[in-house]
Amino acid sequence: MMSSTRRKLAMAQRALDFAHANPSTDSGYVAVVARLEIAVARGDVLAEQETGGRVGEHSAVKQRRMLRASMQVDLKHLVKVGESAARTHRELAGKFLLPRAGAPHKAFITAANVLLSLAQANKDVLIALGLGDQFLDDLSAAITSFDGATDEAHSGRWDHVGAKSELATIVAECSDCVGLLDGLVMRLFPAGSDAVGAWQSARNVAGPFRHAKEVPAPPIAA
Repeated sequence: MMSSTRRKLAMAQRALDFAHANPSTDSGYVAVVARLEIAVARGDVLAEQETGGRVGEHSAVKQRRMLRASMQVDLKHLVKVGESAARTHRELAGKFLLPRAGAPHKAFITAANVLLSLAQANKDVLIALGLGDQFLDDLSAAITSFDGATDEAHSGRWDHVGAKSELATIVAECSDCVGLLDGLVMRLFPAGSDAVGAWQSARNVAGPFRHAKEVPAPPIAA
């Protein structure tokens, strides 16, 4: 989430806290506070969705990268065994092709599935030449995990991109409500009162400020 959006949502929450601590029976005040409550609640949901989606996408992308690196090693072994099998089984010549290392994920996993199907159809021959008893089961599981990680990455991206888009609308609604409350607070509460001071601090986007105590200047030497 952008820092500016985070600060504005925090400001909206402070403004709402102020309104709850300083209620008024004024109908306009009540109506604006109700709008702000809805906007803040929705903002909280979207902020969580945006963060969760971004973290989920990052985790899934990392997992997919690790799976692909491991599968690339396994596929090299499969291709070598397949090429060895093609020496005595001419029908397999040229069929075991290693996917390009830099190929897009979709092209890579499509090639992996093709190799898996070809290997399953010639399982006995390949295992006899050193493929490994569990190789095909392990490769199948890796492909399934890769597909799952891809789905999770897409889902996470949709979550955080969608939330980020709607957050812009919510932030605008919060800002509008706070602007309206600003005029109402100045009208309903006495100028210079503690309530007005608290409000001015709460509505500051950068957050409440704490001023350092003034330190008297040292005396000038005679």
